[in-house]
Amino acid sequence: MADEKQLNAIRFFCKKPFSDNGSKKSRGPTYHCWSDLIQQISYFDFGHTQKDQALVENLDRIVRKEFPNDEHWDRAVRSQGVHEKILSIIRHSFTSLGVA
Repeated sequence: MADEKQLNAIRFFCKKPFSDNGSKKSRGPTYHCWSDLIQQISYFDFGHTQKDQALVENLDRIVRKEFPNDEHWDRAVRSQGVHEKILSIIRHSFTSLGVA
């Protein structure tokens, strides 16, 4: 399947459980960093990571709005079809921002 690498990256990303340790500003091991996943999808789809950090942060906010890092994280990312939805949101965001 053409999207297998992307979906595997998303599955791996979603395996990290939600943890309420520390403040929201904490970027420790329990923080879900969408920017890293967005860069991986960019690499798999376009053959390179994005140099424009503002663009990546904008995409990060779009995906984080749909899948926030809160107490419902575990349930939200384990629903059927959610990994495909995450990939679709990321790709749609790349398209709408004119990224190639």
